Amino acid sequence: MDELDLPLRPSFPETGPTHLARQGALAQLWLRLRRQATLLWAGLTFLSLALAAFLLSQSASDKAMQIAHERFEFKASEAQFAIRQRLLAYEQVLRGGSALFEATASRVSRTMWRDYVAGLAIDRNYPGIQGIGYSERVLPQDRGTVIARVRGEGFPDFDIVPSGEREEYTSIVFLEPFDWRNKRAFGYDMFSEPVRRAAMARARDSGQPAVSGKVILVQETQREVQNGFLMYLPLYRDNALPETAAERRAALLGFVYAPFRMRDLMQGILRNEQLSNIRLEIFDGPAATDEALLHDSTDRVASASALNADRQLQIGGHTWTIRYTSRPAFDATIDRQTPLMILLGGSVLAFLIAAIVWSLASNRSRARELAQANNALHEEIAERMKLETELIGARDAAEAANRAKSAFLANMSHELRTPLNAVLGYAQMLGRDKSLSEWQTGAVDTIRRSGEHLLTLIGDVLDLSKIEAGKLELTSRPVSLTGLLRGVAEIVRVRAEERQLSFFFDLPSSLPSFVNVDDKRLRQVLLNLLGNAVKFTDCGHVRFAVDRLDESDREIRLRVSVEDTGIGIEEDQFKTIFEPFEQVSDIGRRSAGTGLGLSITRDLVRLMGSNVEVASTPGGGSRFWFELTLLIAERQDERPIAASSMKGYRGERRTVLVVDDTPENRAVLCDLLEKVGFGVVQATNGLEAVETVEASAPDLVLMDVMTPVMDGLEAMRRIRERPSWRDLPMIAVSASVASDDRARSLDAGADAFLAKPLDHLQLLREMGRLLDLDWIEDAADEPDDEPDGAIVAPPESAVAELSDLARAGNMRRIRSRVAELAEQDSRYRPFAARVMTLAAEFDSPAILRLMAAHLEERKGAA
Repeated sequence: MDELDLPLRPSFPETGPTHLARQGALAQLWLRLRRQATLLWAGLTFLSLALAAFLLSQSASDKAMQIAHERFEFKASEAQFAIRQRLLAYEQVLRGGSALFEATASRVSRTMWRDYVAGLAIDRNYPGIQGIGYSERVLPQDRGTVIARVRGEGFPDFDIVPSGEREEYTSIVFLEPFDWRNKRAFGYDMFSEPVRRAAMARARDSGQPAVSGKVILVQETQREVQNGFLMYLPLYRDNALPETAAERRAALLGFVYAPFRMRDLMQGILRNEQLSNIRLEIFDGPAATDEALLHDSTDRVASASALNADRQLQIGGHTWTIRYTSRPAFDATIDRQTPLMILLGGSVLAFLIAAIVWSLASNRSRARELAQANNALHEEIAERMKLETELIGARDAAEAANRAKSAFLANMSHELRTPLNAVLGYAQMLGRDKSLSEWQTGAVDTIRRSGEHLLTLIGDVLDLSKIEAGKLELTSRPVSLTGLLRGVAEIVRVRAEERQLSFFFDLPSSLPSFVNVDDKRLRQVLLNLLGNAVKFTDCGHVRFAVDRLDESDREIRLRVSVEDTGIGIEEDQFKTIFEPFEQVSDIGRRSAGTGLGLSITRDLVRLMGSNVEVASTPGGGSRFWFELTLLIAERQDERPIAASSMKGYRGERRTVLVVDDTPENRAVLCDLLEKVGFGVVQATNGLEAVETVEASAPDLVLMDVMTPVMDGLEAMRRIRERPSWRDLPMIAVSASVASDDRARSLDAGADAFLAKPLDHLQLLREMGRLLDLDWIEDAADEPDDEPDGAIVAPPESAVAELSDLARAGNMRRIRSRVAELAEQDSRYRPFAARVMTLAAEFDSPAILRLMAAHLEERKGAA
């Protein structure tokens, strides 16, 4: 019988005895090689089947662990539910005590309180609670009266302890059952101890039950000392909940409260069979540390466990971290026998099948070998043809999917930007209305910022799509480098200080005044990095540093770095965090994000000719940095005009045709244009626009690109076809921001292109450029003739407001206010930077002197 897959023997020409001997030796060698190939095939069969048995065993083991994990999670959830429900029941007990005070108009006697607690039968119905008491708020002038009253009730030794003068006391006057243990707490001032005081203050100010942190109860003796905590419910004068925290503090009568010993409490809540399989550890606060341990269900040293889970429990405005760990009795129930039997049985079966394969392979004939070779050749040809067909189909499908994605993004962008145009339009107009109250101004600002945030999210998705398609291009222009960096820094400084973080901004001196850069994209990169630093830092600081690496007459090289003391990043995540929709593992506890910020940041920096680098230690903060080479630009002297200062224009009145199929969008534009002196005519579609141009002869057309009946592109083409309207200025407006929208609009005859939602300042500037308008500014907003480099102060009302804030010592509000002023008008940025520096140093006198100086300057100028 023939061996596997190799010819019986090679063919050699017979040319003599020497050649015949050589032929015999080569035939023997060939035979040995064929036998070794057979053994190799059988060995590979065994290894493959053994591997399959191992994988099947692993799958069975994983299934067993999954079942065990589900049982473990159920037991943990059951225990968590029992603890929560019991604590809520205790809360209801306190509310019952509060109701007793309400029903008796706060005239509760010691006998009434004893009867109420006795009726609860807390030993039977509420195991774990040490008692229910009432702690009365006592002002210093009433201390003697309260002591005398209680002593008169039959307690001659009563006193408020600890002794000493304090601003106020909260003495325990009722505590039932009044046994030997609870008598130790009689008269105790719980406001004298910081942990208890913090919980009582939280309950007092919120009007809701509050749970304290970890304490040792006053009732504890030297034997069987347990950790404990207390639950408080505030009681107010007239049995009503005041509206404000200040009113609640003034109306506070005292607290209905209950002390708890943790071990007794847990034994009362959980059955022994619940604790036989799971170890329960409760920690005070969000971190599971040895110092925060409140309760451990076992005193023995824990052995290695198969399963564990940490969960948090919110109760009474306080957080407990509960750690559940499987105990040996639970681990012993996990099925580990079945995977072992599968592995052993599979290995034996693999050996038997390998032996059969070896036996069959050794009997294959040379004809079979040739047939297989021929079949293999045909199969390979067919497979190659099939693969080629599949590749062509996959390529066509990918191209179709890409086209569909682009069309979908364009349509969704249009549908989202269209209503946003009206929302942000009216928000911008209302923001310039000086007759609004402070609350109304804040509400309008909230609408504007929320709309801009949604617009930013839309922009992120579109930016990512453009970057992936290689269609995003940077547009550089002369930009004030220092102004751009300081503006970003001040925006982030306010965010950082809202989170109680220190913010440091390191900027080298004597930077070039202007550089050529795409300021929009650079600002986007900086705000992404700094925003992440602030978002993922709970305490410590954020540092924004710019270092000069090299500089010549034509260019400057900078290193921009962002450093924080936040949660840090694992080294194996350094690459994945730059992928779209990827976030670090701790992000679940944060406010939600798109997960696109770092991906877009990396791609934008690459377009700028650099790369984002990262260094981080988990729990020790992170540092992101990149290097940029920027061309130095000529100084730009043009002073921008704010939209809020444009009150009209000089010369004859101009008429504008507004074309949009959405009534809200037309209303926004009409309100804006009429307020600055334009006459307005309207059209709802392209065909109507062509007819209106003939009838009204407008001076400028604002054309929505996507309109019914006839789209804006076709309408602009027809207008341009008429000789009398070839020079008519037209601005194309579109809620779609596909890469070719601008080009198609300009090809159709538009003189400019603007994306919705419209920025009113940008719109008015384009109209001023096309109509050669000389804008009239509000006299109150016109700058004084000051020497180069002088600080321009905001209006007198803003200076007075900052003075009042400085007198009140409200540095956070000062920084927030000057940041708003700097964002409203770039002329105020030097003034804002100076005030920011003084506010960071908490130098109220210096701020007041600066404000007084500016007020005097204005009076002198007047």
